[in-house]
Amino acid sequence: MNYFSKLFLIYLIFLTSIKNVFSGAMPEHDQKIEQQKKQEKEKKEENFKPFEIFKESKKKVKTNKKNNIARKKEFFFKRINTSLSYSNASDDAINGSNHLSSFGIGATAGINFKNNFSLGLTTDLRLMNQYSSTSKVGENFRGFFWNYASLNLSKDADDLNIGVDLHFFGEHKVYNKSNLGNDITYTNPIGAKVTILTPYPFALPDFLENNLRIGGSFEWMSFGKMNIGTQELDSSRKLWQLGINFTYDF
Repeated sequence: MNYFSKLFLIYLIFLTSIKNVFSGAMPEHDQKIEQQKKQEKEKKEENFKPFEIFKESKKKVKTNKKNNIARKKEFFFKRINTSLSYSNASDDAINGSNHLSSFGIGATAGINFKNNFSLGLTTDLRLMNQYSSTSKVGENFRGFFWNYASLNLSKDADDLNIGVDLHFFGEHKVYNKSNLGNDITYTNPIGAKVTILTPYPFALPDFLENNLRIGGSFEWMSFGKMNIGTQELDSSRKLWQLGINFTYDF
């Protein structure tokens, strides 16, 4: 074997050694480092979930539905109600109708029966503001409506709660007084309010989770009497409204 052949053989052996170093098993220390890097990478990928908030919200909705059903098994229930509504009021003594907005807060308490049926009483107060044309005399509708007590009937159907309030007791007092300075109050209401609620669909703090519901309502009622000071007259005042509702169950 000549000199160049030996040199070429040594070169091949050197290349083979280099290849074995890079392709062979890594030392134990290097393996730990590589494994640690891999775990950190997997952890970052796991935490980066753009749709995680939406997924968590959907999970909470499912949890809400289950807990709503479980809560309905309790004998007594207590609920706070709030609403923001558009209202339309009319009166035969006034030409046309008036547009109002109202904010309401109230409470409902009652008993749960079988088949997710509930019976209770509701009381609420609504502050009413008129934003159509107004005048300084008593035919304006600005004021408040106090529902003393209405019969509440409700039924849970899957993830929906359908409720009806029947109005028989209450008063609508307007802020403006009569030409003689007397208070004006409308009484003897007759009407109904239908509300449809569903569990709140987004992530909430723990103290609100599973208890807050959102929905809509439609209400119509008429007032049979108009009281001006000590004088009582017949009334043709009517009111209907559409609202957004939030409820919180205890």
